Amino acid sequence: MNSTAIEADKRSMLRFIGVTKDAVTAGPGKRLELFLKGCIRGVVNPCEGCFNPTTWEFGGLRRDMTVQETVDLIIRDAWNWQVTFCGGEPLLQTRNLIKVCRALKEHDPRF
Repeated sequence: MNSTAIEADKRSMLRFIGVTKDAVTAGPGKRLELFLKGCIRGVVNPCEGCFNPTTWEFGGLRRDMTVQETVDLIIRDAWNWQVTFCGGEPLLQTRNLIKVCRALKEHDPRF
């Protein structure tokens, strides 16, 4: 793989710290909850009451997944089409999250 392809591949990655199946605390009903890694505010000046400081750092323990791997995981595990993206700060990975959401909608409009 050449250096351009490697950089493109890195840009298509999402950083996760965990996944909770059938979560009941992340919205109405049971849902698949994906915790994204990284929060600038958490590192600099954490929000009062933040309950998930393990998501703040961008490095360390994490699972990197491509957009397609993320879509495949959600299709497999979100049995009722309910998904929540938590953090860290999911908006720091907006470009790839939009790709995930579009792919899910294309797969099944109920997502």
